[in-house]
Amino acid sequence: MPASGSTGEKAMAEEPRKQDSAQVKSAEDTCFFRQLNVEFLVHELKDPLSVIETNTRLLLEQQLSQSDGVDRNIKGLQRILRSSQKARAMLWDLLEVGRAESRCFSCRPFAPEPLLRQLLVEAVETHAPELFTRIGEARSLDDQLTYLAGQGIRLDVQPAATSLHMTQDETKFRQIAANLFKNALSYRRRMVLILLACHHDRFTLSVRDDGPGVEAAHHELIFQRYRQVHSDARVARNGHGLGLAAARVLARSMGGDIAVESQLGQGALFRLELPVAFSSAANPGG
Repeated sequence: MPASGSTGEKAMAEEPRKQDSAQVKSAEDTCFFRQLNVEFLVHELKDPLSVIETNTRLLLEQQLSQSDGVDRNIKGLQRILRSSQKARAMLWDLLEVGRAESRCFSCRPFAPEPLLRQLLVEAVETHAPELFTRIGEARSLDDQLTYLAGQGIRLDVQPAATSLHMTQDETKFRQIAANLFKNALSYRRRMVLILLACHHDRFTLSVRDDGPGVEAAHHELIFQRYRQVHSDARVARNGHGLGLAAARVLARSMGGDIAVESQLGQGALFRLELPVAFSSAANPGG
């Protein structure tokens, strides 16, 4: 009898360990960072960092006349700036995803409209530099946005969202919106239409482009890490495969989500929806 009781107690003691082990394994399987392809990440960071190094070296070693050198130096510095911004954006995406998965949030009130207006111009600078150079003479942000609207890149705000203040993690919000803007600018043919709205304590950011679009059967692929690396002719979009994946992880950690509506050849609409106020009750891991 004692031996039987000992065996039963041992089995009962091992059962919680098995459950804990299964939970740990499940968490590891879904962890963003454990699914990262480090080799590919290094490759993606290599290109912008190489541009930074090459242009810096050229600027330091240049022995041109002042009249030729100034213009070339300016162009070199612009390439350096854009490449450093792209490398930084990728690293910030990863850092914020890590913080979200660790349930680290820094929520405070902020107004989304002025933040998104500035983010759009910054996204144009890094992902549509040829267009950004033409708005250099516009002195104010309003003038820059007016010029962009004339070029088919427009940001509209519904009345309910005009004076809206959200209580969310502003840094994560910025990362999500920046990725949606950059994605649309990268694939647009002529236009990007952005709409801010608010309905029943839910904030919505819609970003539409007139790019190549995505087949309905492949909508989820564009939110998967590195899926775009494989050459699949049916998936019109490509890229490093982190931006949209990270954006969705962040949105869901904040109590919202990102959805896409698209057909191949007819552009795409990405819609971010978030609660106006962050609630830890909607995020059980918090």
